[in-house]
Amino acid sequence: AEEERASLLQRKYGEALAVFLQADEEWAQVGENWRSQVDNYGLLQLDICWAYLALAQLSSLPDAEARTRKAEGVLSKQVHSNFLTIAVLHAEEGKAVPPLAAPFVRLLLIKGVVKTLKGDKEEGSKLLREGLVLCNALQVEEEHVESLLGLGASRAGAIVALRQHKGDVQQAGVSLLEGVEKKETMRREREKQRKLGSTLDGRGPVDLKQAAIVKDLLLVSENEAVWLLRLANNDVDRAVQVWQDCGRDSLVLKAELDSKFGGGGRNAAAGSRNRGQQQQRGARGR
Repeated sequence: AEEERASLLQRKYGEALAVFLQADEEWAQVGENWRSQVDNYGLLQLDICWAYLALAQLSSLPDAEARTRKAEGVLSKQVHSNFLTIAVLHAEEGKAVPPLAAPFVRLLLIKGVVKTLKGDKEEGSKLLREGLVLCNALQVEEEHVESLLGLGASRAGAIVALRQHKGDVQQAGVSLLEGVEKKETMRREREKQRKLGSTLDGRGPVDLKQAAIVKDLLLVSENEAVWLLRLANNDVDRAVQVWQDCGRDSLVLKAELDSKFGGGGRNAAAGSRNRGQQQQRGARGR
């Protein structure tokens, strides 16, 4: 049974290596500048090296060493120059290690094995130790992952959250929920902005933050602030000038808006008139 499993693994690694090498040929059609910037290309080099080692293809060691250099060059461009050194140091001190360190675990292990097989046991041992330290720091409990999946997180998201919080499932859960809430808030803001319509120059929707500034500055309603910024192309100073030109009258402002946008603000103008009529009726009642 053991021999059959070993044979099956060898066959799978052999099939995987063929696919990886074919993908590498496809990448060869892409310019060097582009390849050196994409982390997927670096990860592919590690996949090929891993398959070489799993198949015990010692004749491929020179190629594996060259590919690890390529992988290291690509992955290093994705992070700060001292990222790996600091990550290993944090792992040794028991501190949280950034999830971005995960690809570097394989890089260190592969480099360590290749160095050892080529006779540089001292350097190989050092690299293997660093890879093991990082690997242990990035490990998470499966039951903790399962509990976070129950909160609606993806598996990858759960693992990242646990790694960010040193395996603390409660902190990871809070982080995930805050992330979901933040995304929902951003979605609502985008939807609200979309409904506000574009500025007069058509360069984008009304800026909600600028609208809040205009509202507080001129003591106008939120709708009036939005109308002003539509006409002023999100320029607060221009919005103030438009408000003054309109005699600080929302009906005049809406008429100006309708003339510029082809009546796109009639509903809001009607609402403004209704509020004015209600206020007048309330004044007569008093």
